[in-house]
Amino acid sequence: SLSIQQPWCELILSGRKRVENRSRPTEYRGPLGIHASSNSQTWEHFDDDTRDEFWPEWRQGRQLAAGGLLGVVDLVDCCRFE
Repeated sequence: SLSIQQPWCELILSGRKRVENRSRPTEYRGPLGIHASSNSQTWEHFDDDTRDEFWPEWRQGRQLAAGGLLGVVDLVDCCRFE
């Protein structure tokens, strides 16, 4: 599994964030658990325009889950960014 801070975890699982940058590549491809780290940010860390555009859930008072496995995605590729 991969530990990611919120709200990035929610964005990955919803398909709105399709790329995750990491310091090293992996040969693994296939199902990958997405874990919301306990060190997550709250909606208040983001300005109103960002919240409105990318995270409409914040308006519904939705809390961001943290400290657990939230879902599974399919890791299909790993690229080197230069």
